[in-house]
Amino acid sequence: DGVVAGVLARVFDESEPRIEVIVEGESRLYALREIDQAMTVFQWGTKNKNNDGRRQVDGA
Repeated sequence: DGVVAGVLARVFDESEPRIEVIVEGESRLYALREIDQAMTVFQWGTKNKNNDGRRQVDGA
């Protein structure tokens, strides 16, 4: 039903695989068969204090 932007929380490997996506703080479940197209952007850690675009792994 349109474009969904959120955080991929979990992947369920069951008889019908599903994913859980957090959208604006709300959990939504989608069957993989419902997804026509997807794009994933990875964000690792937080921005470092030098503000030079690099990321720092949390806890490091």
